[in-house]
Amino acid sequence: MEHHSVCNVRTLRCRVLVCHAVDTASLATWFLFGKLICIATLFDFGEKRCRKNLPLSGRGLPIRETIRTISNAAKQVCAAICLQRFCAQHSIAHPKLDSLIEHLWAFASIGSPDEFVKWDSGLNSLALAGFRAKLDGDVSAAVDSELLSDFSSLVSNVENLGMCDAYGADTDGPIDMLLSVFSLLEKHDVPIPSLDAFTASEHNVGWGMPVDPDLLDSWRSLRHS
Repeated sequence: MEHHSVCNVRTLRCRVLVCHAVDTASLATWFLFGKLICIATLFDFGEKRCRKNLPLSGRGLPIRETIRTISNAAKQVCAAICLQRFCAQHSIAHPKLDSLIEHLWAFASIGSPDEFVKWDSGLNSLALAGFRAKLDGDVSAAVDSELLSDFSSLVSNVENLGMCDAYGADTDGPIDMLLSVFSLLEKHDVPIPSLDAFTASEHNVGWGMPVDPDLLDSWRSLRHS
């Protein structure tokens, strides 16, 4: 009887060990399967973002060459739209911001030296961050403290982009600034406008090639995401 009981105990232990091994193997299999699903999902998500010409992880590599093909005016307006979208999504409002954004849009309509001089002078008086990315005190009071640093960088890039190559240089400066703008929007979950709308305004250097008013109006529809 005692021997029979010992055998039963041993049998039970074996069954427990076997079940434990099966459960462990099953869990490992399901865990691996789950990881594969996650990886596949992330890859598919990343691939879709590439197809949409959006930067991955703020690097902007998929769209650099597309940005290179559009005019300085298109880059400046696109940057202004990004600033408007950021402000709208994070409830940032101030008359100085409104004035700056409208002035940046006017870059796309400059057609003479006098107009450029007037625009340049106006930008100097309306600039809110400058190259140091130190935001105007009145405006900074309207921005949440956790957003202030990134918002200052955003404004600095947006307001300096048009002037970067305004005097005829053809550098990567405006491209890098716009990519920085895109990265900041991506970081704070603000939708980035599609560049497809801007490719009709082909690459040029400097200023003096006003954008067609109808095309400019079509860009205005992109101000809200």
